[in-house]
Amino acid sequence: MRVGFSKMLIPLLGTLAISFSQGEAQDRNESDDVVMQQSRPMPANEDPRGRKTSSPKYYRDSCRQNEGEEEDTTYYFVTPCVGDYGFKLYGDFIYWLPFGLDLDYAVRANTTTYTDKSFVKYDWHPGFKVGFGYNGKSAWDFDLYYLYIHPNGSDAAAAGTNEVLISSFDQLPGLTFQQAKGNVRLVYMHGDLDIGRRLFIGRTLSLRFLFGLKGGWIQQHWEAEFFGANFFHTKSTNEWDIAGAGPKVGAQIYWNYYDGLGIYGKSSFAAMIVHHDFDYTQVQSTHTNDVNLSYSEHKLAPTVDFEAGLSWGRRFHNNRWGFNIAIGYQLTCWWNVAKRMRLDNANLIDASQPGNLYLQGLVTHAGLDF
Repeated sequence: MRVGFSKMLIPLLGTLAISFSQGEAQDRNESDDVVMQQSRPMPANEDPRGRKTSSPKYYRDSCRQNEGEEEDTTYYFVTPCVGDYGFKLYGDFIYWLPFGLDLDYAVRANTTTYTDKSFVKYDWHPGFKVGFGYNGKSAWDFDLYYLYIHPNGSDAAAAGTNEVLISSFDQLPGLTFQQAKGNVRLVYMHGDLDIGRRLFIGRTLSLRFLFGLKGGWIQQHWEAEFFGANFFHTKSTNEWDIAGAGPKVGAQIYWNYYDGLGIYGKSSFAAMIVHHDFDYTQVQSTHTNDVNLSYSEHKLAPTVDFEAGLSWGRRFHNNRWGFNIAIGYQLTCWWNVAKRMRLDNANLIDASQPGNLYLQGLVTHAGLDF
């Protein structure tokens, strides 16, 4: 019995030893796998917990592949392929205020000195921008968009006791008035073609450099009416418009703060070659000194755009389409575009002087990528 028991025990112990050694080896392999997994670079489309995300904070080259092709799982630190490629449509609501033009039209004066001027000021006005584009698989992209706004403004002035009004709008030597009013209208539109390249730096910062073409048309119609004694009045108009195009360069930056919410900034410069038309008319109730002047010229009109704000975006359906919104502030500067007749050092002269146009205000954006 003892011999038989020993013959049964020895094979059993051998089997247990082999099983233990195999289990220990398997545990070592699994431990090595865990160490390797922890030491490998984290996939850019995963957060630290290993969850898949479409946020720009964790990116990778997720460029779409045709059906049946193997997915490209290469990860980049500065990626040459952002991955979210395809068409995009977007629209902006803008609420802007033009300023910077010297729109004084009347000077209040007493018997010895000039006291103050009356100005026409533009009001805040809504406008829009619409566009479409394409994000290429190689990180190149293009945008084509159009912006339109049509603001206006008005003002009225009256002479006080022992005062008169003198026109600073045009040449009316020796004439004084008791009342005056002015109004101004601006039509502002431009279209841009931007070609850009996107770069991701790190996991939260992205840049885009662009070049392209900017075309625009601006028209300002400004008129003033003056009313004096014996029902005498005069009406004057000062109108200029420019149209042209020129090369454009710019840069954009986006910092993703948390899960698609970030801060953005944009800046661009364009050297516009424009055709400038200027028309001036003055019509009096007696028609004794009516004036009609006009001229045109070609010139350089530099433009600069600045924009900054907050944005949020999210991609859906395995990065097949996305939605983004933004709100920000924009300042647009046009130099050497305006012309006008003005009063110079209390002397009414025919002085056509250049001026600058600025527009600033709110920008809200919504876009769809597909």
